[in-house]
Amino acid sequence: MKVLAVEMESAGVFEAVAATGQDISIVVVRAIAGFADDSVDILDVRSEAAENAVTVALELIRRLPTLDTLGPVDEPDTPV
Repeated sequence: MKVLAVEMESAGVFEAVAATGQDISIVVVRAIAGFADDSVDILDVRSEAAENAVTVALELIRRLPTLDTLGPVDEPDTPV
């Protein structure tokens, strides 16, 4: 198996959410602008990669259920 990308920066976010003990969903969208070598000039593709990541994030947000379809929200027992 050839690994093309590894993402470690959001591991802390996942650990912090898990530590709360709450059922919270997270999604990470990254702009990948090349390989971990010199095969691509990063400055040439950074803008396109960022635009692609924004497009994906906006589409994910668009597909989220609305508050009307979720039903009543349970209030937490303790203040946040």
